[in-house]
Amino acid sequence: MKKKLFQLVFNTFILLFIAIIPVYGQWTELNSGVSADLSDIFFINYTTGWVVGDEGIVLHTVDGGASWAIQDTPTDSALYRVVFTDEDHGYIISKQYSEDGWLTNVFPNEHNAGSSRLLLTTDGGNNWTVDNLGDSLQLLGIHFLNSDTGWISGRDSYNLIPILFKTVDAGNSWNKIYEGSVSGISYFNDVVFVDNENGWLFETKYDSEDNPTIIFRTFDGGLTWSEIGQTSGPAFTATLIDQDTMWAYGHNYSGISYDGGINWNQMDNFNSMFPLSGTAGWFVQGYDISYTDNSGISGQYLTLATVNSIFAFDKNLCWAVGRYGNIIKYYNDVTTSVISSTQTPLNFNLGQNYPNPFNPETKINYHLPFATHVTLTVYNILGQEVEKIVESELPAGYHSVKWDASKVSSGVYIYRITAGSFTYTKKMLVMK
Repeated sequence: MKKKLFQLVFNTFILLFIAIIPVYGQWTELNSGVSADLSDIFFINYTTGWVVGDEGIVLHTVDGGASWAIQDTPTDSALYRVVFTDEDHGYIISKQYSEDGWLTNVFPNEHNAGSSRLLLTTDGGNNWTVDNLGDSLQLLGIHFLNSDTGWISGRDSYNLIPILFKTVDAGNSWNKIYEGSVSGISYFNDVVFVDNENGWLFETKYDSEDNPTIIFRTFDGGLTWSEIGQTSGPAFTATLIDQDTMWAYGHNYSGISYDGGINWNQMDNFNSMFPLSGTAGWFVQGYDISYTDNSGISGQYLTLATVNSIFAFDKNLCWAVGRYGNIIKYYNDVTTSVISSTQTPLNFNLGQNYPNPFNPETKINYHLPFATHVTLTVYNILGQEVEKIVESELPAGYHSVKWDASKVSSGVYIYRITAGSFTYTKKMLVMK
């Protein structure tokens, strides 16, 4: 009953998108330096992010979007999805091209359709390499659980079957771990995991009037799948909030599930969305972009071009990209410096300490996409343990810890986080 009541209230707020709403932050049009259409955006922290688009364009910022630098890529294909697991390791999916060089339609069914490509970087995008996972593949969804483990979903356009790949070594190698059945025109549009074993796969079938999406569930890392539910329309992109709550949207369809993907409540049609919880997020409808929660709508903005993708940390900080090189940013400087613990990061991340160099204190930020046991340890340059500054079970969220180096001498120190299966190491400099 409560969920149905919220659904009614939520849809009422969405229908008020064009009403006069108080705006407490400010939207700014950023200078991308390009005119090509931009398709996706991803930030690893408040300042460092990437944008991808047509003509092989990759843009990189280290100042929150105030300035953008073009990163060279080995392709001029249209780029579709971008995700980074830390400041160095990133992945881009290109759209599919036919053998004669023309971009195929959104849902190709020709046996000779060309392949999507996977671009990888290990140095923050300064250098990109191309990984061809196979011929005649259309890659659509990508999800990384940590720096090593990730999945890519899509379709084998030659054999006309949906497919799923997995890596456990940061994209150095990919194994095809699952194939769907040959039943009409169907795609694994997206894949999401909450941990190493539990995941969801979204298969859209384009052989019926409504083009429904079938929801599959795995409990063994993606080796076997069972059908658990179905949406009433095509769902291209999924966002997992927790094991029970997830959002999905596609062409003329948006929906939310509160029971792990079994049942779906259809919402208003959104061009794009960036949910932050089961009751709040950023949503685009037509040319309107707004933040909505159960207290109302804020941050409303009427864009001048179609918005293709959004990325946000909370209701106070959001970026959006779209056609003709447009990038816009919403910023509320009252509370943006503190992210609510109710917001869940998409990936694990260990940030660079700040300040660095420092004396005697520094701050280390780290992100947890789900609750887990966390150990954060400082070592000297010889690999000897200096201090264990975090050793605890922690909830999902954005965390930070201060380290006091007053008892150690000047020099380079190493700090290492272990959170579940995620492990990452960085260096810092004590200067007295």
